[in-house]
Amino acid sequence: MAGPDGTFGSRFDDPEATYRVLYASSRRLGCYLETLARFRPDLTLLAELAQIEGEDDFPPLGQVQPEWAETRVVASAFHHGSYADVYSSDWIGILRQTLAGFCLALGIPELDAGALQQPTSRPLTQRVSRVVFNNGFDGIHYHSRFGHDVRNWALFEPFKIGPQQAAPIDPGDPDLQAALAIHMPLSIAGFYDVKRPNGRHELVAVNTDRHESDLDMISSDTLALWRNTAHGRQDAVSGGKRRAQANGVWWYVLIAVLALAESLLGNRHLTAVDSEAN
Repeated sequence: MAGPDGTFGSRFDDPEATYRVLYASSRRLGCYLETLARFRPDLTLLAELAQIEGEDDFPPLGQVQPEWAETRVVASAFHHGSYADVYSSDWIGILRQTLAGFCLALGIPELDAGALQQPTSRPLTQRVSRVVFNNGFDGIHYHSRFGHDVRNWALFEPFKIGPQQAAPIDPGDPDLQAALAIHMPLSIAGFYDVKRPNGRHELVAVNTDRHESDLDMISSDTLALWRNTAHGRQDAVSGGKRRAQANGVWWYVLIAVLALAESLLGNRHLTAVDSEAN
């Protein structure tokens, strides 16, 4: 729902509320970073908690309820048209001249890329949107304030896009997990219940014992040691089989010796009896 000023509070909304703006990103990670930003814990609180000694036994900071994913989808689309890179040197020069009085009225002493990146400069960036729109552009191309490796787009109405596909948000999506790790790193050890769109529940272990959760690549020496241990066990098993087979052969030899001894003793007994009979 739009606010009293006719905007939705987003960066490049129309300050005159005559056209809508659709926000998109060239990366799915960018979509998650932008939409999950409101769940981030307060920076002051993070700094104060970091100064507390002892284990992190406080409740988890920044929680995203399952309903957030259940009521949204992630989609891809092609877009075409002309888009202004308002953070480029050319556009900053144009905006600095066009919005000089507006900046001073807002208490902004200088208009540069830093001023446009400030999250508190919504009136300024929304006015920039109106300037770009009045110049006949279809939208704005800009870098995310959560990382300049993410390229975002603000598309003006009427939207020149060709939708391709849409799907429910999967809680196990690697891009979603990456965005959550950036905004709300889990600091509490334990097991978390992850509910997938198909209703399936999965348990995820977080921050377990270091010896159980060390994901660093094992060294070649350690790997060789474990391999030798495995071969040793295999050799021991094979040796055991050979010993078992050898023991089996000795049993046969012993039985044969006992049978031969019994036969010799029997023959001597029979010979003695025959001699007495004669």
